[in-house]
Amino acid sequence: MTKYVIHGGKPLFGEIDISGAKNAAVAIIPAALLVDGVCRIENIPQISDVTLILNILQELGADVLDVNVGLPELDEPAVLAAAVDKLSSTVTLPLVVDSSDPVAVEAAVRGYAGKPLINSVNGKRESLEAVLPIVKRYGCAVIGLALDEDGIPPTAEGRFAVAERIVEAVERYGIPRTDVVIDCLTMACATNQSEALEILRAVAMVKERLGVRTALGVSNISFGLPQRNMVNSTFLAAAFGCGLDMPILNPKAKRYTDTVNTFRVLNCQDAGAVEFIGEYADAADPYTAGCCRGRCGGCAAFEGCRFGSGMPGGGP
Repeated sequence: MTKYVIHGGKPLFGEIDISGAKNAAVAIIPAALLVDGVCRIENIPQISDVTLILNILQELGADVLDVNVGLPELDEPAVLAAAVDKLSSTVTLPLVVDSSDPVAVEAAVRGYAGKPLINSVNGKRESLEAVLPIVKRYGCAVIGLALDEDGIPPTAEGRFAVAERIVEAVERYGIPRTDVVIDCLTMACATNQSEALEILRAVAMVKERLGVRTALGVSNISFGLPQRNMVNSTFLAAAFGCGLDMPILNPKAKRYTDTVNTFRVLNCQDAGAVEFIGEYADAADPYTAGCCRGRCGGCAAFEGCRFGSGMPGGGP
């Protein structure tokens, strides 16, 4: 299974030494493994057949595992700690401890043998003072969200200012920048169209001026739009170009993983394109294979392909 590697400097979890690397390396955080999200895994601490967990992880092929048990009916500190304990003794993937409750976060990381990534802290003073001492005490890494008491800034400059404040606070606690990931927060393009480019600009500013790693929830950009996979994969490619290291996405969605695998060739992470060639050398072009054999420009891109059997206006 793929080891966890990220952009520039030293790797966050110490798996692979890429110090001095000039090009980005990409790691996927699987949104589909959130307990309270899509494709949820219910009651992780009660799962006795650990093979089930391993099969799910192997199928998804994620680089890290985000563990979130934030359901109203659960005792979050107890359940999150139990989930992290069970998973850390079962899987080799690094864990992301995902909770807005500092008590739950500390309960989970206290007994974790590895180096967890805490999700998250933000620019609010209350959050910084509650979360950063835990990060320092237990030697964790942390995701910082670009929001503060005034909410999410609409401009790249505003998001960068919050990110800079988070990084400055992190360093005051003696936490190295190599243990910081900044999430510039993706908003839906359908309702905040002008912010799409601002988000990308913010990622570039954070990467260039602060030198820390970056994350984004990719699928948020397409809420309210048709052809969401098309929007998401285009946004993902644009974000990679701006310095995105850790996309939060569903690794079962082939269009996203195709984009990731292609970018890993372009940024030299896939040396010699060995993995790409092995995966795609005999694969059909998704834009020419299918019902119309390319006569309409690619049926994968056209829902109303008139050559498609069973489709509007379709033929044999």
